[in-house]
Amino acid sequence: ELLRDYGLLRVKVIDKETTVSETYGDIKTWYKVEILETLRRQRKVTDEAAPFELPSRFLPLLPSESLLVEQGGVITVDGVTVVREVSTDGLVYYPKEEYLIVSYLDYGGKLIRPVSGRASVFHIINKRLMSGQKEHRLVREIEKRYSNDLDLLRSDVQLRQGREK
Repeated sequence: ELLRDYGLLRVKVIDKETTVSETYGDIKTWYKVEILETLRRQRKVTDEAAPFELPSRFLPLLPSESLLVEQGGVITVDGVTVVREVSTDGLVYYPKEEYLIVSYLDYGGKLIRPVSGRASVFHIINKRLMSGQKEHRLVREIEKRYSNDLDLLRSDVQLRQGREK
């Protein structure tokens, strides 16, 4: 179901920045990613402007770029290092690493939102899809149907899209 209704993106992390909100003191870690491949497009991407400020250092985004954001991170303010744990549903992304994300693109494609938190993000290592969320139904299905093989998943998605036309 999720693979049918949402986007399926292969991305590579190209940069990260941690910010703190002056209003609420929220610490967020932003990841700038390059969309390497869209295995499946979501039905519709909203064009509205983001209701919050995006890190200016990352702007403007190229058409092949987007952002991921996680609550939490490490930031130094006035010489004091402040650590806020990443939320239990969040994830830490590694620079130069690739991920497959079952996602919802928002704000004209500028923000990627994983649809099921950590369970909808797969670290790609040698074309293998890795997840630490073995108990989640989506992760079990990917393992059962595709043996965590990116190429098998890609082939099946292309075959399904061909049938839908």
